[in-house]
Amino acid sequence: MNKITYKNKFFKIFSNDGYFEISPNSRDVMILPIVDKKSFLLIRSRRKFIKKNLLEFPAGGFDIKKETPLEGAKREFEEETGIKVKKKNKIFKIAKIYQMPNRIRDLVFIYGIYITSDQVNIKYSSEETHSIEVKSFKKTINLIKKNKIKTSVALAALLNFFISIKKL
Repeated sequence: MNKITYKNKFFKIFSNDGYFEISPNSRDVMILPIVDKKSFLLIRSRRKFIKKNLLEFPAGGFDIKKETPLEGAKREFEEETGIKVKKKNKIFKIAKIYQMPNRIRDLVFIYGIYITSDQVNIKYSSEETHSIEVKSFKKTINLIKKNKIKTSVALAALLNFFISIKKL
């Protein structure tokens, strides 16, 4: 029997016979921005818990009762990059993945978006976004090899994208 052992405004933790499950109050979405069909827009996200700015893709939470996953992806993308999504920006589904299936039941929705370099403001920053970087596909792969991109959902997004465009 599931029993709530802890809760706050962000999540609940359930215990079931000594096994613990994290139940976020929102769902997660990530958007992979492809610049001029040859580069990625990455953000350095402020991660207070580990006291580091990590190289990631725009991502965040959304309330499934108030937004669709696509609406949440567009909003998070705009909040974290300062780029307003326009009709010319093709948005497409990449994958739905588990980020931690031994603790969280919900899938992360991953989308891609095609943007142009003239849409990018490299000087943009916000409470969550320390900085923005644009890296070629090849330089992005080198960042992975050098362990500079180290979040599981970002790595899964890249893998799924490269498979979809038949680069792997």
